[in-house]
Amino acid sequence: MKTKFRLLLCALFLAVLPAHSQLTLENIFNAIQNSSNSFMCITEKSVILNSTGNALLGGSSVVSIQVTLPQNTQKWYYRITVLKKSDTYNYQANEKFCYLLQNNMKAATYSGAIGYNIDFFLIGHSGQLNSFLNGDTFTPLGKPFYNVNSFIHEASPTNSNLWIGIRNINNVQGLRVIVEAVAWGKFNN
Repeated sequence: MKTKFRLLLCALFLAVLPAHSQLTLENIFNAIQNSSNSFMCITEKSVILNSTGNALLGGSSVVSIQVTLPQNTQKWYYRITVLKKSDTYNYQANEKFCYLLQNNMKAATYSGAIGYNIDFFLIGHSGQLNSFLNGDTFTPLGKPFYNVNSFIHEASPTNSNLWIGIRNINNVQGLRVIVEAVAWGKFNN
């Protein structure tokens, strides 16, 4: 009986774990300490996604953002912040992802709108991007993130041009998503 109870507790615990590990600014700084590499800002955008219900009436519940990695990128990092569509929050200049990384600041990040989630993909080919935007089957780069909220993650460069794909999975709530991407490598400044 105790064994069954323990198995049930383990199963419940595993069911509530996030779909991806949460990377923090401190994790990034610990991984790259004593390196002569630097950070370069790639993109910072705020995008609006209609709810899936409103997308049927016009507008879109999916969006793509092109990412062009600079030459000599060894890794790149992105911070995704999910907000309600009506939320007017924006990061101040000294809270932006690129600023925090370039200045080795381990500040906390805004948690976003808890309970409003997205599907997140990296897309490496324009044909796959077209399929994603049209709601067709596509093959993302690496592991997709389904039903996630605000997070920080890292990626290794696969090619210099790729896209971030975001899909609102909420039937009722429109969302605003802040997307920030920063490259890390040996850059000629």
